[in-house]
Amino acid sequence: MGRTTHAFGARDDTVESSPYAPISRKIVRSPGLPSSPAVGLCVALTLGLAISGCSAANYRPLSPDYERLADTEIERRTQFIERRLEASQKHAEIWRGFWFGVDVGPGIALGVALGATADNGAERAGAIVNGVTATMGLIYLYANPLNARFGADPIREMPAATRAERIARLQRAEIILQENAARARQRKSWLVHLGNLAVAGIGAGVVAGAGGDPTEIALTGGSELLGGEIQFWTEPGAPASDLVDYREFLERGTAHPLPSQTRLRWRSMTNGLAFDFRF
Repeated sequence: MGRTTHAFGARDDTVESSPYAPISRKIVRSPGLPSSPAVGLCVALTLGLAISGCSAANYRPLSPDYERLADTEIERRTQFIERRLEASQKHAEIWRGFWFGVDVGPGIALGVALGATADNGAERAGAIVNGVTATMGLIYLYANPLNARFGADPIREMPAATRAERIARLQRAEIILQENAARARQRKSWLVHLGNLAVAGIGAGVVAGAGGDPTEIALTGGSELLGGEIQFWTEPGAPASDLVDYREFLERGTAHPLPSQTRLRWRSMTNGLAFDFRF
């Protein structure tokens, strides 16, 4: 029982019919999914950059002689800082709102949708890379916030009825000015751009591991690198120069004119036109 044979006792093509016959299984890994180490490394890079940016320095007020300052001088210094904080506020609000929308919409939502409908492993991997890097962008926005978007509101909310309160308000204004300047300088930090390059390289490697062709690999790595660089270089940079101007203001008693945060100028030249764009 349990075996079938041909005539003359030939035991050809024997078939094991026992219900206990072993069943071989082939484990197939879903293509296009980034490995946990790759995702973990990307998240670690993001948190590391964010923490290194917002960790830091114990800022101290810049004016050591508050008690000897006249009330008019206290107000003059406070107003200088308020004007500079206000000048960068709109740029910071637009920048943060835009990149928040990019990360949530075209980043996470579109990445999930494309990953669910992808035709092959390479397309699925590219969609997942897009969603993961967008999530990292949100982590960066929240872990390393752009407080320049608040403008001078934190200062104006402080009481200023007494001399001691006005001094405290000036001290807080000077600290905010330093914090915003440090945040603005991050876009020129080599660590930020090196981290962006590493994330783009990891994303390209994930697509390559999923069987992507050279074009798909280059598009993934290139788009991630370019997107990150555009995000960094469009951050408000004026707060860094505001701090320099304020230090000169304390030394000389005069201030540079408040620069326009966004300016497009053109001038004619012998062989054409020259454009100058500042943001």
